[in-house]
Amino acid sequence: MERAKVETGAALVSLLFSALGLFEAWGYSGEGGMMPRAIMALMVALSAIWCLQSVASLGRHPDRVISITPQQFRGAVLLTVAGLGLVFGMQYLGFYSTAIVILPAVAYGLGYREPKGLVIATVLFIALLIVVFRIFLAVPLPAERLLSTFGG
Repeated sequence: MERAKVETGAALVSLLFSALGLFEAWGYSGEGGMMPRAIMALMVALSAIWCLQSVASLGRHPDRVISITPQQFRGAVLLTVAGLGLVFGMQYLGFYSTAIVILPAVAYGLGYREPKGLVIATVLFIALLIVVFRIFLAVPLPAERLLSTFGG
């Protein structure tokens, strides 16, 4: 398939979801809504630029086609499934519990096979999340159902 057509479609999808995200973030009240609104406004602007560039390149280089290798396809599917796993996992298990499962699974799926490195990276990443969300931002996150089951 022609690269410019694929990019135009992807840019339009990105623009649509960014606009929906901005609409949702606009409903957030107080200072806590400033960052989501700013990020989503930036996403709308970047997606619009990407869309305009893609539309402008339509028909200019019909010889540029996209060919996806099986490894790239598996990686895209893995990241899509991981993203869905994060969304639903945070809702039903909790933010940290889901991250503890998804992070090493994605790293392993993308080819990182060193167990000690996976454990260290996961522990450091979870520690960073705790420091940022609990200590610096004091953001209330969804309840940790899995950890509360074991007395946490």
